[in-house]
Amino acid sequence: MGTRRLAIVDAEGGRQPLRWGAVSVAMNGEVYNHAALRRELRAEGHHLETESDTEVVAALIDEVGVDRALSRLDGHFAVAAWHHGLQRLWLARDRLGQKPLYWTQDGPELRFASELKGLLVVPGQRRERGALDRTFRHQPCPMRCKTFQILNGGWWQLCAARARCGVRWVCCAHNFAVF
Repeated sequence: MGTRRLAIVDAEGGRQPLRWGAVSVAMNGEVYNHAALRRELRAEGHHLETESDTEVVAALIDEVGVDRALSRLDGHFAVAAWHHGLQRLWLARDRLGQKPLYWTQDGPELRFASELKGLLVVPGQRRERGALDRTFRHQPCPMRCKTFQILNGGWWQLCAARARCGVRWVCCAHNFAVF
């Protein structure tokens, strides 16, 4: 995993990908409740070395697993987490999909980015006419498309044997205020 990031929270300590235990994490966005989660992790005896929300995400995933960790995060984010022991990759988006997350596969090579331009800088990456328009309209992409977007609140898991995907969060009417 590699990343280029705009460092806002803990510019030096938040270098990515960041490894904690068996998990490496790269992310775009912000986890709003990272300070509260950091306090909880420290109270449980974890020694976090930075003030980065990325370190909190990595430590939480290592401690409780991806599914439970994602359910604890509040914010806008696109996360890639690699578990070194399980040899699994998870890609996930925040509940409302404020941060996009795209992926494409070219033979054995998997590429992912939180912006389409991150995929287009790769030599040989084919630009798909109309793919961006279909993405913004949430329309299905024809089979010839090679670039896909993780759904709002969705996740995608890749391991050596198979890939699977799903939606982690379900929005309910009581989660919204009407003004």
